[in-house]
Amino acid sequence: MMSNVHTTSESGEDRITAVTMRGAELGTALFTALIGGIVIVGAQEQGIGWTESGPDAGYFPFYIGVILVLASAGTILHTLARWKTLDATLLDKRQFHHVAAVFIPMCVYGVAIHLIGTYIASSIFIAWFMWRERDGKRYAPITIAAISIGVSVAVYLLFERWFGLPLNRGLLLGMMGISG
Repeated sequence: MMSNVHTTSESGEDRITAVTMRGAELGTALFTALIGGIVIVGAQEQGIGWTESGPDAGYFPFYIGVILVLASAGTILHTLARWKTLDATLLDKRQFHHVAAVFIPMCVYGVAIHLIGTYIASSIFIAWFMWRERDGKRYAPITIAAISIGVSVAVYLLFERWFGLPLNRGLLLGMMGISG
């Protein structure tokens, strides 16, 4: 949601707006309203009434969903009431690229955990961020391998061996019979 296409930074350079304050507020409010709606529907499937033993499983989640939807509606109304004052830039194009450079790999990581499990996905995720060039410098491949695999091994030992809590092994490993 762009309105001011160009702004000027403190250093005097032109910046192209990627996200305005109003766009961020409306987008967040719509997203939380959607989550609230999903919670309401799921709670109704579980039952939102009372039984002899107390509330049904969906009773409290239903009201949490209602609160989310009402709070989101309030944010939308508040944003519409302050429409002109929320025209300021939240993220310029350069800043947006920095956010996307972290957000997109995080989304891929979330899907990868489901498919290949926490340990392998985490090793790849850590290695990816270590491999990416920063200010013309890169970590040595042996350092990347040692840290990314070492962290996953440490997490495995901590959760699975010490606490006895297995983490997600993923669909593919489960299909191969390696489900822990």
